[in-house]
Amino acid sequence: MMQDKLLILIAGLDLEPWKSRTQECFDTWGGVFQDLGYTVKAITPDPELGGNYRVEKDTLWAKAEINQDLGGTSRLLNSFKWVIEQTDFEYVMLADNDTFIHPHRFLKAFEECKEKYKDNFHYWGCCHPWRGDKGWEMGKNAQYEIPPKYSFTFKMWKGSVYGFEKPYKEHFANGAGYMVSREAIKNILKEATPDAFEDLITCGMSFEMCNDIVVGRSLGIYSGIRLIHDCRMLAFSPGVKQGWIEDNVVKEENFPYIGEGWADGSEVILQHYVGIKNKDERLHMKNIMKYLNLKK
Repeated sequence: MMQDKLLILIAGLDLEPWKSRTQECFDTWGGVFQDLGYTVKAITPDPELGGNYRVEKDTLWAKAEINQDLGGTSRLLNSFKWVIEQTDFEYVMLADNDTFIHPHRFLKAFEECKEKYKDNFHYWGCCHPWRGDKGWEMGKNAQYEIPPKYSFTFKMWKGSVYGFEKPYKEHFANGAGYMVSREAIKNILKEATPDAFEDLITCGMSFEMCNDIVVGRSLGIYSGIRLIHDCRMLAFSPGVKQGWIEDNVVKEENFPYIGEGWADGSEVILQHYVGIKNKDERLHMKNIMKYLNLKK
């Protein structure tokens, strides 16, 4: 049964997850996964934790650096250690707690891509930089999945946008959501050491700060595992003014929540930057559930 093979992890930086948007995930899409028989855990950092991890019901406490608000690489790696050392799950879906996942669409796409990419189904999800139509072209360590109804395309990325990307032509993981296989996790744990990412310091960043880069480079550069970017997993939400995507904000008052007008709303699997912290209540997860006629 796939319920025995696939784990869902919701990542947050809050020290008290059940007083945060993590609870909103469990009350909506995370709860739907649970009702379908899937295991869902909330990754929660604990700088004072004695070991690397501890599980308490739906919470996966992970040892984290004091500056866990800067990205939480140690939190993520210790969560992956729990997966390898204490479970038999073959795949892990990781999403930030301001992401909304459509469970049924996700599971359908997961099975389809698992079969399609069976020889390389180790990273599947959202990547960064990913918008080829804006010049953020695809990295050489990535391939992509684009349904025919989508209007934008990707080209090979030449690493000409950000300074820290130039030497590697690499593609990074994106916290909006991605799936990694058990093999991929083992490679991440092997390759993800501070010494291997010293160059980040010269760019004003750090190993702890950049878990997306750590995951992407550990797989795509150091392990030779190509990242599969699926553009049905949106790194933003239509209608959310988020810096570089402001030009794509959907202006209509009653815009659909899952991509219609920007992409085919019936196919989009997940969207980022939603939840109770949004001033626009239409982007609260319970209202997205209502819009999509999903019930927990």
